[in-house]
Amino acid sequence: MQILREPTPPPARDVGSAIEKAPRIYRAIAFHYKQSRIPILRDVLKASISNAYHIHTVITTNEANASDLSQLIEEFSIKYDTLIEVVVFPNLSNPWLLTWAHKQLISTAFFSGSYDYFIYSEDDIRLSEFNILSWIDLSNSLTNECGLYPSFARVEYCKRTFRWFYTDQMVKLSRNLTPFVEVTFQHQKLGLYQLGNPYQAMYIYDKSLMKEYLLSPNFRLENCKSISNIDHATWGGGGVAEESANGLTYVNPPHPFNSRNLMPIDLYTGLPHAGFLVHHMTNNYVENYTSIGFAHIGVDQLFSE
Repeated sequence: MQILREPTPPPARDVGSAIEKAPRIYRAIAFHYKQSRIPILRDVLKASISNAYHIHTVITTNEANASDLSQLIEEFSIKYDTLIEVVVFPNLSNPWLLTWAHKQLISTAFFSGSYDYFIYSEDDIRLSEFNILSWIDLSNSLTNECGLYPSFARVEYCKRTFRWFYTDQMVKLSRNLTPFVEVTFQHQKLGLYQLGNPYQAMYIYDKSLMKEYLLSPNFRLENCKSISNIDHATWGGGGVAEESANGLTYVNPPHPFNSRNLMPIDLYTGLPHAGFLVHHMTNNYVENYTSIGFAHIGVDQLFSE
């Protein structure tokens, strides 16, 4: 069963009365410059453009003299009348530190008081208008859920089988053993489930969650003790990108949850709400036969029974 069409997700819908005015969004994208990835970045930028909100996009990159990137930004600024800027970090001790370079920028944006929502993502995450509006709409109805909030799941498309797969879910969930919160959303009965591996290569927060994250030790790289060999000359990543995108995921989750990110699943069909699936556009894992554990569970096969 297909939940999304390849390569684009379902069209945006009217999100209803939960959004009374056009929100203002600050978005940071970490772009490790490669000319071959410009088309992916183009699709990522285009997907989030909408008249339903105002979005200010900042691309953090490691390359100062990328003419094709400059041309892309100029094209979008003129064609779509959207605010996009590039901030260059050319002298990082390790390229993976680019995934943390946005922290001060997003902090400044928060304290400016000019924005309602804050988004960070890696450069191959296709976060669409549909995704953003779905998150805003659902999160507004979860104000009394003890700090839990909606989450996304990365998905990849397999051209060999014409199917979508969860990128990060290693094992199927048990309906009886997996904690969830039941909500009614868009006339659907949804269970907001804790996924086994809630990594999504991004976060989206409202002002309350952003303030909590800014005050959290997790906001500073030096406090992320699970990153190994961070100062070692041969350090190859060590989870630094994952730690940056985790945000508040594991900060004080309420019992019986192990994380605060919850994925909306239809309680009757067991299928994910399409608004909370984001395309990992490189399809790195589903097209790799040697991939161990990743992108092996179809979006229609999340539960073991």
